[in-house]
Amino acid sequence: MKMLIAVLAWFCSSAVAGERSFPYPSVSLDPRIELLAVVHVLAGEVPGLDGFALNDSDYAREVRRRFWRLRGHPAVEAYRRARLAGLDAVGAQRMMLDLGDPPELATKHELPSEVERLVSLLKAFARDCRFMEFFNSHRPLYRSLVGEVVSEMKDRDYASMLEEYSGLEVRARYSMMLCPLRGPRQEGNMNHIECSEDGKAGHSIFATLGPTEIRSGIPQFQFWNRRWDLWHELSHTLLDRRLRDFPAEVQATSALFAPVADHCYGFWAQCLREHVAQGVAWRMLAWAKRAGRTKEDVWHPTAEQEEKLPYLQVVIDRLADYEARRDLYPTLNDFYPELLEAFAELARAKEIHGKAVPRPPRPSEAYAVEPANSECRKGARASREPVPPLSPPSAAAGEKLSVSELKARGVWLFLRGEAAEALKDFMRVRDAAPGDAEAHLNCSVALQRLGRSAEAMESAGRAIALARPQGPGSLLLAEALSTRAALWEGLKQFKNARRDYEEALRAAPSWWSRRRQIQAGLRK
Repeated sequence: MKMLIAVLAWFCSSAVAGERSFPYPSVSLDPRIELLAVVHVLAGEVPGLDGFALNDSDYAREVRRRFWRLRGHPAVEAYRRARLAGLDAVGAQRMMLDLGDPPELATKHELPSEVERLVSLLKAFARDCRFMEFFNSHRPLYRSLVGEVVSEMKDRDYASMLEEYSGLEVRARYSMMLCPLRGPRQEGNMNHIECSEDGKAGHSIFATLGPTEIRSGIPQFQFWNRRWDLWHELSHTLLDRRLRDFPAEVQATSALFAPVADHCYGFWAQCLREHVAQGVAWRMLAWAKRAGRTKEDVWHPTAEQEEKLPYLQVVIDRLADYEARRDLYPTLNDFYPELLEAFAELARAKEIHGKAVPRPPRPSEAYAVEPANSECRKGARASREPVPPLSPPSAAAGEKLSVSELKARGVWLFLRGEAAEALKDFMRVRDAAPGDAEAHLNCSVALQRLGRSAEAMESAGRAIALARPQGPGSLLLAEALSTRAALWEGLKQFKNARRDYEEALRAAPSWWSRRRQIQAGLRK
């Protein structure tokens, strides 16, 4: 459910210039990420939208042989349960990067109790299997993999190419961590931006990358194949802050968000940022080839990428004007208003993709330009995941909130950690629309957060009963069943949990993103 996966995003507000040292990005093989990958192998493959497949390299086969006897270790079981509860591969990696090296995995700040327990079990796993002994014995392989990537970098200074194109200085630190156990489909690859510890030194980018292919049993990491990712992430560090200067333009174009709200990064300002950063990265591919900076083939957005960012071509096309008029626009920051004007032209059109443009939202409904407390500060992170608006929907004088506005305010309150207040709105929605399965499911989730398991179970059951008539392919039914299964697990009624998980698989067998996660859980 969207409300369960939304997290608050932070954006850095300042940067301090520093000379880039070779190689850039820095390249390493991190023992924390590798430890997580080993546990992932033992927990069972959980590929899909939030997982990653495993490869069949000689190294991966050795990992299986060495650690297979520990597949019943409490850490493996705890990790599997966390995955079933919604911990995705990217979230797990971000958790590991907040810890010290194994086996100690020292914590840098206070952790939620459930995360602290998982980390404690991972420490025990690292000690029990003598993980660092294994890791250190494979350092020659790791050095070889890193060395090949660094050697390829010598003739591919992609950061300088972006500086030439944008007219802006790249100041972010960029750490690229190789993951030799992953499959070549890039599932589970992570690009994470965070602010410095002192809150002043700008952006740091952490990327975890699987191999692009396995050749003669050895993982291959082709740096040239990562140039789009590098340009995309660095474009965020160069351009994201610029949008703050145009709150009126964001508001004026926010009607464009309605057709894409369910899959475009949670709120309109961030959807805009993604369009701009990815548009620059796509344009860079063609510009670098045309300017003789690269020799590799140019590729284009896939249908899936264009569906997620339907206005991407608008940005790509408008950047052609920037390239042709660099005398007028020395930097991309100078050209930024022209990119926003391209969206304004689209918003003024009568139709978008054959559908009528919705009315501009009231200020109380509009998605915020920035999340609250967006200044770069200690512990702050930048993430392009869905975020709540600055303020909840509110009624004009003499008006009442509609059912949809009540639901939106409930979600907003829930994301702020105010589950009790959110529950009040969810209950009002349920009372106004007793046949709405999602309303009952929202109540169940809020009640579960408040520790009211019996009531949560009742609400989940009602959601299931209302969603069942939707028939095969119902994601809502699958979500409701999964929610109740988690409640059964909390009560240690594993037979009932298994029954609900199995029905969830039958409800949405082909396209539900959590199908493989549940299958892994059913094998325990």
